[in-house]
Amino acid sequence: MLRVRRSLRHLALAGALGALATGAACSSEDLADRVAEGIAERATDEDVDFDIDSESGQVNVSTPDGDFSLGSDELPEGFPSEVPLPEGLSIVTSMRMGESDTTAFTIVGQVDRSAAEVADEITGAFDADGWDETMLTTSSFGDTDSTAASYTKATWTVNVSITGGSDGGADVSYSVSNEA
Repeated sequence: MLRVRRSLRHLALAGALGALATGAACSSEDLADRVAEGIAERATDEDVDFDIDSESGQVNVSTPDGDFSLGSDELPEGFPSEVPLPEGLSIVTSMRMGESDTTAFTIVGQVDRSAAEVADEITGAFDADGWDETMLTTSSFGDTDSTAASYTKATWTVNVSITGGSDGGADVSYSVSNEA
């Protein structure tokens, strides 16, 4: 229990400092790295390594308890290729957290098609690829369609949410985790 609490504290602190460092990265990448590392190391009594890409805004954090990446408009490193993504997905942000045997990914993006079309594509792809559907919910509120679904396959669990965006497109969110 203590290790889990420490891990969560480290990763939460790393995420908050990463967001702070991302803002500071505009002026000096090295300075932002050093400031964020110093604060994190003093707060956790652990070695924390920050890498901030001032061009993309991506923040990578490594602690003795695991790694954390946030802020990229690309798929995170190690994202499982067997997870079906909708055609035309434009990633707004992505995150990777954890170690190789317990990794979690989050992807948030948009697709320039209706939520109903995107939901049909995604749920059809999971079914066709042999994933076990553990939950599927659809709803409509006025002109806005929403779908939430969960799937499992081998050690992977995927939760996906598709909601109609204000521009007529679909907002898509994936939460992907594995337990090896």
